Amino acid sequence: MLVQAMLVVFLTGGGGGGFDLTVSDGVKVTGVLSFAITAQKVMLHLVGTGPSHLHVFPMRRQILTPNQLLALSSDTRRPVSYIIKSLPSLGRLMIDSLPHGNPRAAMNFTQRDINSSRVYYEHTHSFFGLSTNDSFSFDIMADFAEPLLDQVILEMLL
Repeated sequence: MLVQAMLVVFLTGGGGGGFDLTVSDGVKVTGVLSFAITAQKVMLHLVGTGPSHLHVFPMRRQILTPNQLLALSSDTRRPVSYIIKSLPSLGRLMIDSLPHGNPRAAMNFTQRDINSSRVYYEHTHSFFGLSTNDSFSFDIMADFAEPLLDQVILEMLL
């Protein structure tokens, strides 16, 4: 790094690095100041194993909770987003807007929306038999993390 020429060079790649510098006011000089930098890859993971189930009574709605849908980032400051790829066929996903009371179709939402009980599945179509299943698929994303693609949640309609 060459400061006198107003030139700063950044090298990318690898998981770490660092730099040393000294500071002078023209009269006094500090000792060497060393800065070490360690970079970690941002990872996403879906909590829980196996299919996620949401029990919904016919023609009713049910809030999605972190018990059914919880994705975490290794960097907790990064928002986690869900992008809907295929919609449910017997109902719809809705998100309650802020201020509450004006729901809209949910084509994308965040983990914060789930944690705040703003996202719900609403069963809207008749079916034959005692029960049926519905599902939707989605991608999970966070900045600078490799996305989790084609995830599926399954709803049990009773």
